Amino acid sequence: MARGKNHVGLETLRNFNVRAKVVGPTGMFVKYIQQETGTRVQIKGQGSGYLDNETGRESEEPMHIHIS
Repeated sequence: MARGKNHVGLETLRNFNVRAKVVGPTGMFVKYIQQETGTRVQIKGQGSGYLDNETGRESEEPMHIHIS
């Protein structure tokens, strides 16, 4: 299983919520991936809504899927 960052690459599309499409309804896509692979999946970076514990802000990196 590949672990690390996988950049989404769709940040510039207007009227298309990339994070919502990746996460799925009520988080079901991410939950499924986590259950099937035994990994933790998080959407991080610009526009993700994920706030870093240390800074309290989103990362300045492009949106990416973080797998650990």
